Amino acid sequence: LDVDVLGETLAATRPFSVSQNPADGAVSLSSLDLAGSLGSLQADGHLAPTGLAFATDLDLRIPLEIVATLAPTAPLPRRDGLVADCVGAVTVSGTTADPRINGDLAMTLGGDDQLDDLVGAFRFGADPSAGGGVFADLALDLGPARLVTGRVDVPAMFSLDPPGFVPSTVDSYRIALDAGPIDAADLSRFLPPGLDVGGRLTTEAGLAGVDEVAVLTGSFDASDLRLELDDGTWLDMGGALAFGGTTRRPSVTGEWTIEGGVIVLPDVPPVLLPIEGEALLLQTGGVNGTAQRDTTPSVEPLAMDLDMTVTSPGNLWLRGRGLAIELAGELRATQQGTEPAVVGALQAVAGTLKFMGRNFEVERGNVTFYGDMETDPVLDLELATAIEGAVYRIAVTGPALTPDLALGSDPDMSEGDIIASLIFGKPLDQLDEGQENLMKERTAQVLASLGAVELSDRMSSALGADLISYDQGDGDDTSSLMIGKYLSPRALLKYEQLLDRRNAFFVRLDYTLSRALRIETSVGQGTESGVELKWARDY
Repeated sequence: LDVDVLGETLAATRPFSVSQNPADGAVSLSSLDLAGSLGSLQADGHLAPTGLAFATDLDLRIPLEIVATLAPTAPLPRRDGLVADCVGAVTVSGTTADPRINGDLAMTLGGDDQLDDLVGAFRFGADPSAGGGVFADLALDLGPARLVTGRVDVPAMFSLDPPGFVPSTVDSYRIALDAGPIDAADLSRFLPPGLDVGGRLTTEAGLAGVDEVAVLTGSFDASDLRLELDDGTWLDMGGALAFGGTTRRPSVTGEWTIEGGVIVLPDVPPVLLPIEGEALLLQTGGVNGTAQRDTTPSVEPLAMDLDMTVTSPGNLWLRGRGLAIELAGELRATQQGTEPAVVGALQAVAGTLKFMGRNFEVERGNVTFYGDMETDPVLDLELATAIEGAVYRIAVTGPALTPDLALGSDPDMSEGDIIASLIFGKPLDQLDEGQENLMKERTAQVLASLGAVELSDRMSSALGADLISYDQGDGDDTSSLMIGKYLSPRALLKYEQLLDRRNAFFVRLDYTLSRALRIETSVGQGTESGVELKWARDY
């Protein structure tokens, strides 16, 4: 006897026998012993109208590619080289019309260092005569730590002759899972690169019903949970959630507290050039001048009931792009069906913003959510900086999507004097002729720079560039316009034109070696060229 499944084999290692009794049709199997690249299997059995007895021992090594080929919809890890090692025994007794099944199975995954100490143990059985249907107990261990235990019960009637399996339409099936307490650090290996977690997790979940709409129950608790990202983001948090509802409309309620942390504002993801074929650095329209249609399939919103409160008592910092602000407050996220809403407020307790070369400190900061269908909070922010005894303020108010921005000062000055003071350190009437002319030319540019983030995003989208910036210069430094395009996630090519010197420009190539090290090369016309190795660290 030879068995071949996609090149993996089992073959008889010794003679075995299969016999049939002509009188009653009973069939017997004796001394079946198979071995090969798929492992080994031994079996003996007897099948008769009056009784059934079958026993098998197995030690199989099954590549998951085989399972995926035979069962394409099975929820399996999609990694090449993964192998399931299965060791256990199965017995069948009773009769063909009333069979009883019992088995034990231990399974490990090989071919991946992250999974080689993940062990699953299963005990399963079936006894329809007792009204119990089929059941399975499971346990999942990661090394010496127990991750999950569970139980599945499916009331059903089934037989081998005639073949049939009919789940009960009266008695409920039940699935119960219990996990924890788990050391969250043990799960880091399963998370995306650059993400680490720590703390203690506990969860339980239940599912029960007689059809496809089942009742959900469960809870999730986290204590001293810490999340860290490679970009410097980290959060210390904890809380408890409760699950309910049904599989058609689940519900989540609970409270979550962020004790402290730093959220680093990400840069706009670069659009990378292809590594083969032609590459277009800048493009002002769609292909062949036509707009590109979004073919992304729409996703129906999940109908659910949500009532969750997120609280930050303080020590939560938002940093990046010249911003460093400490936040505190409480938000309540709710949803009824497919209509989410957020209610609450966040306060800017302290912080600074680097703007136009000046450090502005937060004097007042509130972001209020009123539970509108569109999550568009109302802003009330005021930042200030002092220059030679005068205080200059930036106020941002109104909806976050369409905010109003105003400049103010103490003592009171006109907007022109405020801008002149921020640029030159003195009001309009104290500027010399050259500074006054330059001030007139740049007033519109400075006012536009108050919305620089939105303007840069729009220009970048229109031109197909990843980075556009305008440097107004300081003192004897000339102003410049720079356009950049990422050639790869680490390499940024930039062209910088000096606006006051028409024939002077730079072509720069920046290459990031690590978070702290970067090589900057510069070749220019009418300017100096060179190579720099820069090191930086955020505190």
